[in-house]
Amino acid sequence: MTDPHHGVAQQRATTSPEPSASSGREQGFRVPSIADLARIAGLEDPVLRNLRITQCYHELSLAARDLLGPAANWCSFACWTSKHAGQVIRVDSFLEQLEGEFGSSREVDAQLDPLVRSWSARGTGNSRAQIRHIVWELLYPRAALERICSDVSEWNLTAFSEIGLAFARFLATFGQASEFKQADIDRFCRFLQEAPGEATLSRAFRSYHLALFESNNKLREERILLANVLLSQYEQSLLQSCVGAAFELRAPTTDELERRFREHSRYGSGAFERIADWLTRRGHKIRMHLDRLRAHTDQVLQTFAHEQFFSAHNGSRSTPLGQPTEHGIPPELIRISLGELDLLLCDLSNSHASGQEGELTTTAESERQDDALSVHMRMHHLAQYLRCHQHDPSLTRPPYSETQVSDLQRGVIPKPPL
Repeated sequence: MTDPHHGVAQQRATTSPEPSASSGREQGFRVPSIADLARIAGLEDPVLRNLRITQCYHELSLAARDLLGPAANWCSFACWTSKHAGQVIRVDSFLEQLEGEFGSSREVDAQLDPLVRSWSARGTGNSRAQIRHIVWELLYPRAALERICSDVSEWNLTAFSEIGLAFARFLATFGQASEFKQADIDRFCRFLQEAPGEATLSRAFRSYHLALFESNNKLREERILLANVLLSQYEQSLLQSCVGAAFELRAPTTDELERRFREHSRYGSGAFERIADWLTRRGHKIRMHLDRLRAHTDQVLQTFAHEQFFSAHNGSRSTPLGQPTEHGIPPELIRISLGELDLLLCDLSNSHASGQEGELTTTAESERQDDALSVHMRMHHLAQYLRCHQHDPSLTRPPYSETQVSDLQRGVIPKPPL
């Protein structure tokens, strides 16, 4: 650290500029308190809670920018990750979206054509849309998907309760600090209550604290990036069970599909009874079409898993991890001077390289899935994303309109789009 007494905190102590119009602050903005976060975490409605969490992350991000400088902090990214998670937490609309993606496929239409013709010839009385819906209802693993939606909601709450709350406490503790005091940050870290041998949160907030008093702009940027990567690593470890469950999603086997048709027919559904009889009569040809529909359903489910758990998000778009972004590495982060950050990035890079050993015997798709399933693999790509987007202006964009924010403050779920 170049000079622990002449960083951003010292500048703030001598000058207190009004936030500019481009700062992302809305009218009536105030820094969320620890009590505010506790109230949000205590909300029982998972949809409303997620919306409030997303907005709170945005407000914490702006407050942290006032404290640490213009570089993006972890909350800047968490806001858009939480907003994207909300698409899954709103389970009914999410399942409708998945069915829409299934039904809009040319491959599905091609396989449905013979089914529609056969069912129409047998006088089932079902329209093409109804038949498509029946097939989807039998193909997709609803119970497993609903469990994942619930798990994503729990992860969203846990990350907020642990990392978000620590951020609020950090802002409350150091918001007016003007000089570096080791005892203050030591006392703060004791509140984090990490498990024995675990110090990821402490390392992250110690790095933010050093950045607060760092006068060298390059080192301050590196300390903020180090903290962002560490907190993202902690967040990804919380997410791991959701990731594993999502990539295990599969449509039922063709034999299971036939069993489901017959099971439905036992409960008095005329359409299912006729279809079950028709399946028995047509045999091999029908199974061929069902196999292809089942394979396409698997593709839809795997696409969902990658988009939800192997992508990064900002105010304008989602980017699959490992793909180039529209942002290059900021000049001050091209060459890393901070030893702790350099070591962490090298460790993540080495984990990724070792994970690709033997790649000549695997497919590109299986490699991509292996990357998604490993915390270290995801973090290798995510660290590069954080590095490139440390000055992405879209991260400060409000996630909701002023009208929607007003509704949220009144405890009302706003009108879409959300």
